[in-house]
Amino acid sequence: MNARIAKTEYVLAGTSTTCLIHLDNGFIVSGFSACAKPKNYDQTVGERVSYDNAYRQLWGFFGFLLVENGTLRK
Repeated sequence: MNARIAKTEYVLAGTSTTCLIHLDNGFIVSGFSACAKPKNYDQTVGERVSYDNAYRQLWGFFGFLLVENGTLRK
């Protein structure tokens, strides 16, 4: 899956972070994180959590492709 990631970008808005993972075929998945207390906001943590949330979505899509192209057998 990592080889299919073309770029990753982050959108920061206050104490919220959105991660956009762009795949090499133009498909984009997004993940989100938010901090309840502004004084506790840490951009590095926000980026990591939002990336992890977006990356988890890729498993379903790539699993579908593996089944679809016959890589995984029943």
